[in-house]
Amino acid sequence: MDLQRLRVFQAVADQGSFSRAARTLSGRRIALTPAGASLALHVPQILGLVRDAETAAREAGGEASRTLRLGVSETLATYVLPPLLGELQQRLPSTELRLTVGDSAELLIALLNNAIELAFWLREAAHPQLEQTELSTDRLVWVLPPREPLGEAEALPPGAFAGRRLMLRGKNSAARRVIQAVLERENAFPPDVLEMDNLEAIKRSVEVGFGVSIAPSSAVQREVRAGTLSVIALDADDARITSSWAKFAGRRLSAPARTFVDVLEAAARSAQSPLPRGEG
Repeated sequence: MDLQRLRVFQAVADQGSFSRAARTLSGRRIALTPAGASLALHVPQILGLVRDAETAAREAGGEASRTLRLGVSETLATYVLPPLLGELQQRLPSTELRLTVGDSAELLIALLNNAIELAFWLREAAHPQLEQTELSTDRLVWVLPPREPLGEAEALPPGAFAGRRLMLRGKNSAARRVIQAVLERENAFPPDVLEMDNLEAIKRSVEVGFGVSIAPSSAVQREVRAGTLSVIALDADDARITSSWAKFAGRRLSAPARTFVDVLEAAARSAQSPLPRGEG
């Protein structure tokens, strides 16, 4: 029996959205057959035994005590992670980092596959096999060219730029899903969004006046300080995203993972935190 296929099967079944998971993993539509439903009852036990065996092997070889297998969402990896790794290096200078950067669907598979021990991502929906701990929130802002005529406003509603090109990350981005949900609640989500996989490319496009965007405020702080972009708060309910860390439920974290969690939580508590906080 192919363990990788079992792990993908389990991730899809737990998501409860087969078509969405299939598009993410293979681009094909799938459905759970009666045989699949029967298999689903036993897969968690099978994979649980495999994960326990893999963990025991790592611990016996000493790998678990010196290696951090970390998965991070792309936005957090770019704008939040670097100073946290610096702090981790100071606390555990001999730690070996194995870093996986991807969207939330990829990190979910990696967690269930035991390829990573810990995920640091933008909060996802509850999952029956994961424990997820919220860290902090970051407001969503309109990202605008530096000399935007409306740039003096304190906040603008979702429909403020209905006549402008809106550029967003792809649908697998957790931030994109939050942004789209906010705009759709206000009937302000345009039919012709321009999708880009890279937020840096979006920001460069906004700088030259190609369109506007919406992003977490922490992702545009450098450009705002440099004067190459301007931002205005998105005036809408729940116009914020939450960062969190997640692990497989019931599993004891290794020493490097526990230390990294301490770094995350200390940063979230600090007034000078590199993590996004509250309304700023």
